[in-house]
Amino acid sequence: MKILEARSSFLTNHEVALHIQELVRFQDSHLKHEGSYTSALESDNLRTVQYELQAYLDSLPVSQVNAKRIRAFCTELLTFDPAPPPGEESLDLSLTSLTKGEKLMCINNVPSNVAELSAVIEEFTDRFKAE
Repeated sequence: MKILEARSSFLTNHEVALHIQELVRFQDSHLKHEGSYTSALESDNLRTVQYELQAYLDSLPVSQVNAKRIRAFCTELLTFDPAPPPGEESLDLSLTSLTKGEKLMCINNVPSNVAELSAVIEEFTDRFKAE
């Protein structure tokens, strides 16, 4: 067996939380209809991991953000075009564009000030001006 793509896409914490909620809903509805879980769903460890993961995700800042705000933020990132200060040459877009990992960390960590943003974005002070 050969792995074709090591990482085909990234998931935000919000997407993981939604998936866990859907999985729990499915398991609960399956339990009501069938009377018991089938093979893999019977594991107490699975429910424990789901509960702990959900509790962890609920404690993060992204748990307060809804899908609409995340979509708006992603749209802003796609249309982000830093204009150079008056009298200066245009910026090299390869320096100012964010990597997929940086965008994901911005969505997951919800930085609220420049210090938090500089921890998320590599070489923040070199790539972006104070303006």
